[in-house]
Amino acid sequence: MASSTPAVQIGPTGRYLVDQSNVPFKLVGNSPQAIIGKSSVAQADQYFADRQARGFNVLWITLLCDSYTYCNAGGTTFGSVAAVYHPRRSVNAQIDLFRI
Repeated sequence: MASSTPAVQIGPTGRYLVDQSNVPFKLVGNSPQAIIGKSSVAQADQYFADRQARGFNVLWITLLCDSYTYCNAGGTTFGSVAAVYHPRRSVNAQIDLFRI
């Protein structure tokens, strides 16, 4: 049975985040913002494994996909996968390709 406690929550003072054990933690991040548009799933998995091995626990990734965010102009990603969001599509596909 899954825990009802969120993986990350606001600490008791409202000034920091705590983990499921209510222990404060430091965010160590990176910003591979265009990774969805420029990488295959295998390449992204390798990148995420490397970041995790180096102690990173936060990534900032752009989910808006168009040519100006380094996806294809039609709103598809590497390998022509439909992006999470494209401003000119009335129905936007969801993808669940990248996880740490």
